[in-house]
Amino acid sequence: MTQMVTMDDGVQFGLGAFETIAVERGKGILLSRHLARLGRSAQFLGLGDLAERGLTMERAAEWIGENCPEHSACKILLTQENLMMRLRPNPYGPARYARGFRMDFSAVRRNETSPLTGHKTLNYGDCILEHRAAAAAGMDERIFLNTRGKLAEGTVSNLFLVSSGRIYTPALSCGLLPENELSRAAGVALNPVTGGPAVNESLETNLPGVFAAGNVLHVHDLVDYVSEEAAAAGRAAVRYLAQGATGERHEIPVTFEGGIRYTVPASIDPKLVQDDLVLRFRVGGVMKKRVVKLYLGDEAVVSRKRPVMAPGEMEELKLTKDMLAAHPGLSRIHITVEEA
Repeated sequence: MTQMVTMDDGVQFGLGAFETIAVERGKGILLSRHLARLGRSAQFLGLGDLAERGLTMERAAEWIGENCPEHSACKILLTQENLMMRLRPNPYGPARYARGFRMDFSAVRRNETSPLTGHKTLNYGDCILEHRAAAAAGMDERIFLNTRGKLAEGTVSNLFLVSSGRIYTPALSCGLLPENELSRAAGVALNPVTGGPAVNESLETNLPGVFAAGNVLHVHDLVDYVSEEAAAAGRAAVRYLAQGATGERHEIPVTFEGGIRYTVPASIDPKLVQDDLVLRFRVGGVMKKRVVKLYLGDEAVVSRKRPVMAPGEMEELKLTKDMLAAHPGLSRIHITVEEA
């Protein structure tokens, strides 16, 4: 699968994706999950479908079996015009783990507000430069904090703490890569921006009776938001078990403009809203002196001034049952961010 390299946006600007897969005894470890994550990044970056590009589970497993020795690694690189697989050594083994790792903290901050956060892209220069700097300082690794001073990850590693039989790791909101293998395996429709399920007002997915909340749905800043969503999804699940499916739905997509990246929920059936509904969303860049407006039809029912908005902070609007009741025959729910 090696080929001449075409000078596309991936080569010139880092708009490509990659995966590094550990190989033991000729088999890629967690190969299906690596390819699933690569597929999400390809979709986000507009690189096409993996299978249509010639990269299938069977082809990757065959290449690894033919080219990778017992203890090694396979690196897959994907850009608009290039698809490459190459063998590389795996430096980690029992002797390395027995010795342990020396590390310090990087002065560079992991940017959890970047639209590339959540994807393993070729825009990887800060990691490599800091990893080299760590080696020059006699260290094995260097740890990134994010812009809020919270632990994120190493330059080429993940962080885990094992204490009293439990495993702890930084939250996705610190700027890490999400995983949604269970949702994908179940056939749940995923939001291409968040990588999590697309849900309606009840936090129900496209599969009847399957609900999603918390960081599996989208990255949260605060555990309070996770708890609120989990409680709402739990109440909806109880109603579903008691009443069954609601029959024909009239879902209205929540549309948006002005720099908003996504909303949760993604659609609303007004007649099925049980309580006042919280609409959560994130913007794609830092904005100052803005007004957020929520429209039902052509009427702005909510208007909030925001002195500063940033991708790292969740925004929310409350949509009440009374607002919905005052708009029978509703066909448009729209959120805008406008200059104040």
